Amino acid sequence: MQQLANNRWFALAELIFTISLGALIVLQPKWGAWLGVLVLIPVLLRLLSGRTVLKLPLFIVPVGLVLITAATGVWAAYNQEAAIEKLWVIVGAVAIFSALANQPRVNLGVVASLVGLMGVLIAFIFIFTNDWKTQSSDFELIRNAGEWLTAIRPPVTLRGLSPNFTGGLLAIIVPIPFAYAYHAWKEDHLVQTILSAGMGLIILIGLFLTSSRGAWLALVVGTGTWLLWRGSEYLALKARKSPFLIFGLLLLILVLPLIWLVSILPGGIVGVAERLPGLPTGESRYGLATNTLKLIGDYPFTGGGLRSFAGQYSQYMLVIPYFSYAYSHNFYLDVIFEQGFIGGLSILVIIAAALWRLMTKSGSIPRSTLSSRMSGAVIISTFIILIHGLADDPLYGEVGSPLLFLIPAFAILLSHDILREDGGETTAAAFSVPQPSTKGIRRRYLLPGIVLILVLSGIILFRKPIVSSWYANLGAVQMAKQDLLNWPQDQWNADADVSALDSARELFHQAAALNPGQRTAWHRLGLISLQARRFEVAQLELEEAHQIDPEHRGIRKSLGYVYAWNGAFDQAYQMLEGIGEAKEEMGVYVWWWRENARPDLADQAENLAHLLKP
Repeated sequence: MQQLANNRWFALAELIFTISLGALIVLQPKWGAWLGVLVLIPVLLRLLSGRTVLKLPLFIVPVGLVLITAATGVWAAYNQEAAIEKLWVIVGAVAIFSALANQPRVNLGVVASLVGLMGVLIAFIFIFTNDWKTQSSDFELIRNAGEWLTAIRPPVTLRGLSPNFTGGLLAIIVPIPFAYAYHAWKEDHLVQTILSAGMGLIILIGLFLTSSRGAWLALVVGTGTWLLWRGSEYLALKARKSPFLIFGLLLLILVLPLIWLVSILPGGIVGVAERLPGLPTGESRYGLATNTLKLIGDYPFTGGGLRSFAGQYSQYMLVIPYFSYAYSHNFYLDVIFEQGFIGGLSILVIIAAALWRLMTKSGSIPRSTLSSRMSGAVIISTFIILIHGLADDPLYGEVGSPLLFLIPAFAILLSHDILREDGGETTAAAFSVPQPSTKGIRRRYLLPGIVLILVLSGIILFRKPIVSSWYANLGAVQMAKQDLLNWPQDQWNADADVSALDSARELFHQAAALNPGQRTAWHRLGLISLQARRFEVAQLELEEAHQIDPEHRGIRKSLGYVYAWNGAFDQAYQMLEGIGEAKEEMGVYVWWWRENARPDLADQAENLAHLLKP
């Protein structure tokens, strides 16, 4: 058993096996449970052989937290069937992470080729399944190419990939085949050079056809950032300083003038952010991001649930009963919203720690080797993840991707203290790596100890607000499960009986008693009273919430409607001004209230509709 698990071909077969199962989990989500069990088989074989699941114990804790919070995300989700499908995608991503991070260095070239092949398959799936007639593009060349491809391609029944999803993945993958092609060219391996360069070219063509400006920008900026890092390494060697110090200084020199330039433009940084290329619906990414941040505040501990963004955002931020956005189009916000701060930060820690470790080790990797050249490509890919994550989310958004931890695992593989590429191991003495002293060990545990003390002190000092947020979080989860049952139904729940929300309402009252400034509690209490048609009480509760957070779109809109039903048209107009859909919705409410035998409220809606601008 031990001989099998230590075999390089077993490691490679495990990687191919887990990647294949990860793809099947996405293509056939209903098979997720069975496929998820199969993914664990190679891990169990390694455990039975006495080998570790991960060579770096540092990553065991964040990986474990990712899985635990993902399971919590299933419990918190209003649609648990969809959440379970995503859970298995995350399990598949962790299995790929484990399989790739444990590859022996002798497999490095094969792994690079495998990653390039994945990029080619993603590009081909997009090209042969994309609906070119509905894809919007600012480039006539791409529109013409799409029409030509539609005319010549054979009929394919595979599930299509969205342009933004495809563009992000291809931008992340493309540096790897080009780095391998460059190495093969330097080593005079003609066939490998042609094959790897060909894979990179196909991926670039697929990236071009996606018309994803965010992906191209991330690729360019990520490559530029890596060049800055290489320059920092060179200057650090000359000046005998830390490359991270020089890298930080160079970043400041470049970024600070850019921030100053943006700040003097009309509207400052916020104005520029709102004018950036927006979403297909026309809403700015900045507006979507700020609204998502407020929604995250409702679920700091448990998260809003896996694949729960669509219903939650429509219900509590836009206050509409139909679909608007599947995810926040921001990697950082998506992971924190769905899995809470602990789960979301654990995912980000895995990516950042893997990058940090590789950048720390890259200077000791011998130049002109495949390891060195591949390290540069993986650093670029990680920068692309971090940069593109601000504009879109191909790795986690909606159903997620089994390639979530592909690049961090590649970084861990390259950062192992095993630099010979023939499968052998070098000793610590060969690197001249000193053994840690007692003083070094004390320093290593000093910072975590200080952080732990500060966290415990914060919990003690802010116990009431923390417990209040916990109660509000639990109540919000219960309420969402009831509000979003069988969502979307494209119509509001007209039932004034809110007894099913009694348990959630009690939790909100407890939260507000502990912390009168608990926004989530007052907001959700107001929504419950609004559904119960206790408009006077709803007005008081929503006014409390609005006073705490006057910029919350969902609170403003709900309070504006309550003012309307209470006949306070001036206040209603102030709340609803700037909410574009309010006038049209008031027109619908005229009909809706009459259907529900409330002609008085129908008249109120009609009066307000005349005041609002379209």
